[in-house]
Amino acid sequence: MPPNFRALFGKNASEISTRIVAINLSSSSSQIKSMTLKMLYFL
Repeated sequence: MPPNFRALFGKNASEISTRIVAINLSSSSSQIKSMTLKMLYFL
């Protein structure tokens, strides 16, 4: 996990990332997955 993400969200970072991972796993669209990963990386 990028340090900026953790700095922004603090204790909620793991909860948010877990939720995003769950969304990615339930989604069949690889485009959504890559977009979400890019969003996470650049936060």
